[in-house]
Amino acid sequence: METSLDIAFIILTYFPDQAKIRSLVDSLCPHTVILVDNTPKKTISIDHVIYLPNKENKGYTGGVNRGLRYVYTHKYEWMVVLNDDVQMTKHVVHSFIQFLSRCSPGLAGSYPRSLDPKRWTAETDPEPMQFLSGSFLAIHRDVISSIGYLYDPYFIFYEEVEYCIRARKKGFPLHVVPLSDVRHKESSTFQNKPFLHQYYLARNHLLFIERNAPFSVKIYETLRFPKTILEHVTLREWGALAGIRDYLLRRFGRHPYSA
Repeated sequence: METSLDIAFIILTYFPDQAKIRSLVDSLCPHTVILVDNTPKKTISIDHVIYLPNKENKGYTGGVNRGLRYVYTHKYEWMVVLNDDVQMTKHVVHSFIQFLSRCSPGLAGSYPRSLDPKRWTAETDPEPMQFLSGSFLAIHRDVISSIGYLYDPYFIFYEEVEYCIRARKKGFPLHVVPLSDVRHKESSTFQNKPFLHQYYLARNHLLFIERNAPFSVKIYETLRFPKTILEHVTLREWGALAGIRDYLLRRFGRHPYSA
């Protein structure tokens, strides 16, 4: 028997694989599903889904924030953000909701991540768990009431890391959902765009450190800055160098090359 937990699912998509989207939506029914489409023109139509199109690519932060604002306004208790490449069965969704119904207000997800202790780069290691991946992230409305939404200037990368840190500083816990059957393939958004991948990672890492890291990490990153530049030059990572340049020039948000 399904719990009566007040929950809505937000799927963020960009040039979606329609078969995968329909499969994901089917597994989430009959719960409320909001589809936020960052594709410049409408690419999909699914019954029983609240469709929120964006006229331009708003990135992960802009797309997710639009969905969160809609759900928060409609008084849902939990809002769950999903990448469009996440695949779950109805049984997994049921188990997830049962777990969430026992959680105190905070954040919950199945992909715990850590930070490198020296540089505060986002790592895939689950221990020590310091944040949850944004590809599958449940947010309680009390968290939004306390700390607001994701920081838009990131566009993509490091926004969920900062959000988890901000939530923890306010005393909200991070709950790891023990689901082994949630399938997620790393986003292919930058599969053929290494310049943009390097750009957002390098720029946003510096912005993330500026806004969140302890003083010791800021000093370490400042002292190794010449080495960082040399590493990118040696590897011919021109996107990373452009990202560092734009960080220094205070240029954030969407890069012009992003569709």
